[in-house]
Amino acid sequence: MQYRIKSVRLKNFKCFDNSKYYEFILDDTKNPIILTGPNGFGKTTFFDAIELIFSNRITRFNVTIEKGNTDLQKNVLLNEADSDGFIVCTLINEQRECLSLIARINHGMHRVAYSDSITYGVIHENIPTEDLEKYIAECSDWRGSIAEFGEIKYSKENFAVYYYVSQAESVHFLKQSITQRKDAMNALLDLGDVDSWIIFLQEKLIGKNASSPNAIINDEIKLLDTKINEDIDQLKSIGVIDKTDDKHDFFHIIQPEEADNIPLWDSEKLDDIDITELEKGIKDIDRISYLVKDYKDYNNYLWNKKLEAAITRGTDDFILSHVYIENEKINIDRIKQVIEHKNRTIEIFNNSSFLREKDIIPKAYSVEGMTKLKQLFPEGILFDIEEVEAACSKLNEMDKNLSSKQAVIKKLENARAALQEANKKLYENGDKCPYCGHSYGESKKLKEAYEAVHVLLEEENGEELNNYNELLKQLWEMVKESKAALNKKIGTLEEADIVAMLDEVKQLSLFVSDKKRVDNVEILIPLAKIDKAFENMGKQEQKIELKRRFIAAKKMFANENFIYNLTLYDYDGLLKEYPSIEWSKQKSLLNEKMIASKKSYIKHVINSKKNEKVNKINSRIRENVRKWQHLKAIRADLRDMQKIYSDAIDSYKNQILKRLRVPLLIYTGKILQDYQNGLGVFISKDEMRFVTNGDVKHDILNTFSSGQLSGFVLAFLFAMNKQYVKESEDDLGFILIDDPVQTMDDINISSMIEVLRNDFKDRQIILSTHETDKENYILYKFFKYNKIGQSFNVKDQLYGV
Repeated sequence: MQYRIKSVRLKNFKCFDNSKYYEFILDDTKNPIILTGPNGFGKTTFFDAIELIFSNRITRFNVTIEKGNTDLQKNVLLNEADSDGFIVCTLINEQRECLSLIARINHGMHRVAYSDSITYGVIHENIPTEDLEKYIAECSDWRGSIAEFGEIKYSKENFAVYYYVSQAESVHFLKQSITQRKDAMNALLDLGDVDSWIIFLQEKLIGKNASSPNAIINDEIKLLDTKINEDIDQLKSIGVIDKTDDKHDFFHIIQPEEADNIPLWDSEKLDDIDITELEKGIKDIDRISYLVKDYKDYNNYLWNKKLEAAITRGTDDFILSHVYIENEKINIDRIKQVIEHKNRTIEIFNNSSFLREKDIIPKAYSVEGMTKLKQLFPEGILFDIEEVEAACSKLNEMDKNLSSKQAVIKKLENARAALQEANKKLYENGDKCPYCGHSYGESKKLKEAYEAVHVLLEEENGEELNNYNELLKQLWEMVKESKAALNKKIGTLEEADIVAMLDEVKQLSLFVSDKKRVDNVEILIPLAKIDKAFENMGKQEQKIELKRRFIAAKKMFANENFIYNLTLYDYDGLLKEYPSIEWSKQKSLLNEKMIASKKSYIKHVINSKKNEKVNKINSRIRENVRKWQHLKAIRADLRDMQKIYSDAIDSYKNQILKRLRVPLLIYTGKILQDYQNGLGVFISKDEMRFVTNGDVKHDILNTFSSGQLSGFVLAFLFAMNKQYVKESEDDLGFILIDDPVQTMDDINISSMIEVLRNDFKDRQIILSTHETDKENYILYKFFKYNKIGQSFNVKDQLYGV
């Protein structure tokens, strides 16, 4: 039973605000219903609301104008951003039963793709406007579309083709491709799930061609191809199997220290041992037999290797530490004592510069310095620190109070003494003054001259300088015993000697803290034989001599091919792989017959395993080839089935189009009347192409004027609705046309009215226009045939202005 539109109520939708429900109250007993009034007051919004209710979209809305993730700050369908919007479309049928369809628009979604923001509800009655809020609040069944409720039958996907022509998108259908135009007809064909099944067949099962990925059968065929090729590669890797039937009794060829350490390939039970491990065993038997034969040479090789490492790393250490050798061992304790002694000597030297000076310099004697030295060298610092400090302080004070003349005399005396001392060191028997170069004939006279200057300067001293010198002599007496003790302790050591001593301490400390270095030296000790001649050599000569002696101690190999065997059979690797084997006890591996017998036994086991493996692979290949052939046949059958169905559907579509050709030709002829290319528009016989006659290929989209296209779209709507919207199969009994006359001339308008009045008298016709004369003309034409229409002025009715 078909429904007509009784009312449309809008709140917070596009141009309508959130203050109330704006009501389009239609008289379903009148026909046609014309929405009138100036632009901008909501005529087109009325049609948008109805299209959104039934199709979940608005044809003229372009969602590609913005990026999909752009935040538009509010829902594009709403007038006010902070509230939901509502559309309530109430339908009524001949039995006066009402059905209210509700669309709720979520204000929280701000993307340009608006469809996901809308949910739909259905109420089986006409609800008074004052009760709408309550009913909507109590509604709990909201779904993704009206079609999901199954309350009314209609074509949701092609709403804009069968029931409605939009003002802004009057040629929307014509702008689609030929394929899209044909697909728009699918809803009429009543094909059920056939189209979906064909799509599933191509996309999920067999793909567009045999190489298409992500198709179940194609992927399974490829997987079988891979498995078959992998098995063939395995057969190639196994190679030719030895056909010998010789059998050998089992015996252990390796004699391990413990039974648990027998190599896998030498076990009695080889059933669970992998072929790779057994093949490795055959190779390892040869390797092990050579190692057993070369075992003495291998031990010599290890000794030489150890000796070479000791020579490389230990020669310098031997020269450093050989004086500390006792009973062919390094005496570590003795070295530590030496290090301690030398460190003390260095520290005493570093803190005794004031006491080592030949002449006493009172300013150099600080309490801190003297105290530190006494702590380090208590047995040598015999003076009273307080007495010495008091004397030095007094001398420093007296030095400040000397007259200019006395200060000069003091400096001259100091310079004279320094010059005399330097002369003794450099030219002990010289007769020339080192300062002016005057020759005194003999050294004795030069010394007398020094003393004469000393006497002369003393005569000029004066009382204050004499007192200063007297106190200085007393200070000398206080410290002379300590100076002698210090001299005895460190002798004639100078800074260069201390630097050398520090380096020796460093080398010895590093040496004794590294056990590996000590071990290297102790390896070399028995070979060195230190004698007096060695001790008298220089360090470099000692180094060369030691290397000569050590190299001479290397052991020779009995087998001249040992080094070759060492690398070829990787003896070092064998010892790591088989650490539990006692190599000197492996007598069986010296017997060539036993070696050959053991290898033959393992080969026999390998061949048995290979035969078993080959049989399994061949069986698997046969099974996979059978499956592969079966899938190929299934794929071919499905491809044939797909073609049969596709061809049948195409034929059926063309038959449907044939049924559309006559009504379309009639309606286009009636509305467009006679024009320069003839009367009416044809549909091409094998595709959804619209042409002016059967021999033309150009689609009318590229040849018609805008007015002619508008007229054609109306004719196409009428043809589709008349031919396929049957009362028994479709519940929508209305035709919606938004502003049909704006680009049409008077003849087209008159023809359109005649078609609507005569051929669609059983449909509710809802039009819109802003032209009063066109409105009156349409109402008049219907009134002539006793059909009373309704004029709904949007501006007056909704806004009261």
